[in-house]
Amino acid sequence: MSYFYPDLPPFVVQQVTCVYPLADRYAGLQRILYYGLLAACFVTQRHGWMNKVFLGASYSYAASAAIHAFILMAKQSPVSAGEWVDIPLVSNATYNSTVMSALEAEYPRLVTNSKEVWIQPASMDLDIDALLAITVTGFLVVLPMQCWSSAVRGNRLRYLLVSIWSAIMFAGAVCSLILWPRLFYTQPQYSFCAPPATYLSLNENMQNPGWNPKVWHGNWTSTIWSIFTDTDTLTELGDFCFNPCFNTTSALRAPSRLTATMQMKDAGRLTDVHSTWDYLVHQEYKRQLVYVAISVTVACNVFLLMLTAMPGITNIPVSQPKRLWKERQAIWGGIMDHARNAFSISASRSAWISRARFCLDLLILCVLVSAMVASPVVLILFIVWIEGFTGKDLMGQPYFAVGQWGTLVQFAFVLVAAVVVRFRYHFAARSDIENEIRRTEGQLKKLYGMLNDKSGIGAGEAGQVHVQPEKHV
Repeated sequence: MSYFYPDLPPFVVQQVTCVYPLADRYAGLQRILYYGLLAACFVTQRHGWMNKVFLGASYSYAASAAIHAFILMAKQSPVSAGEWVDIPLVSNATYNSTVMSALEAEYPRLVTNSKEVWIQPASMDLDIDALLAITVTGFLVVLPMQCWSSAVRGNRLRYLLVSIWSAIMFAGAVCSLILWPRLFYTQPQYSFCAPPATYLSLNENMQNPGWNPKVWHGNWTSTIWSIFTDTDTLTELGDFCFNPCFNTTSALRAPSRLTATMQMKDAGRLTDVHSTWDYLVHQEYKRQLVYVAISVTVACNVFLLMLTAMPGITNIPVSQPKRLWKERQAIWGGIMDHARNAFSISASRSAWISRARFCLDLLILCVLVSAMVASPVVLILFIVWIEGFTGKDLMGQPYFAVGQWGTLVQFAFVLVAAVVVRFRYHFAARSDIENEIRRTEGQLKKLYGMLNDKSGIGAGEAGQVHVQPEKHV
């Protein structure tokens, strides 16, 4: 019987979800800002200074998420051993309808008609949802960005930086995809409460007060029953509820952030013992589609990179795909010439070369058209799908908290600073402009010297090299 009320059981069991809420840096507004920055990279490609601001902000945010995924992958917490725990039978056969109605009203996910539950302490780090969204989006966006954004192909160094970022995003996406299934296959967790003590309702959360090793009695059955049959220990609980999942830890997370909640019950997780296998298979099928999208993106990136390194192998503008439509007649004419030579009666070596070039041109066209048309659609579908999970995750702070909107304000000030720097000469004094001209002339001489060294031009011919201005197409 209950210590508080003789007509109630010593404790009741309610199913909960134990999670580490989304960190503030991965909250909804931050992710929206990230998606907006990536979209702005396409829109502002003709404004190099602004495009660099958007590229730098999105790259740094996604790179930090990838490193976070690396750490979580390297420091996975071991799975605790589980055991069956005897619990008081709560059913219509043991308690009258009045008591049952009161208990079910206070405990929305009350465990009834059962004499035991399986206890295997575990928790979910919801940052994994955000890491998957950020890293996979960062990797999938590289392919359409290479096709549509001339700013990415502006020079060799920038293209190298994008390639390095793509490799980091790929590694982060792989780690996130390995970690993500743990959010679905985590065992259901339970909260043990002394009725009618403070209960965990649909709109309330219970944070980890810290694990007290004094309550441990060798196994979960002895520990739980000793807590609810000892007056002093029960009083020390404060809210009169005991959560075995609070005995777990996660990398880069403070134990006090661990939360037992009811808000995750409809978030698409395996938080109910009655979750169907069909649902899990359905989600696994979608995850396999993500694997396919990443694999195809890797293959296309490698293929286009190889073609970029061998520009003479085809007349199709691989490095500037947006020219496909403008030069469609010349490109199609070249393909038809290869086709006529390839399928001629002659079996000479040149005919075989023409056949190979004809097949290669068709493959290149298919890859470029897919990269320009299909890859943005795949990217949008992935964002919609993953946000269906991440958007329902428990957040550490509400949207109006400074941790949510602070990053947007910071970026707004950075953008204002970039605008001021870009148009600084319009507000500068004459002396400031003169000093800037002298500094620029000195820097220009150094650059011409480096260019002459690379071109093999002697000192007497310095300054004769003409540099073509950069074009955005």
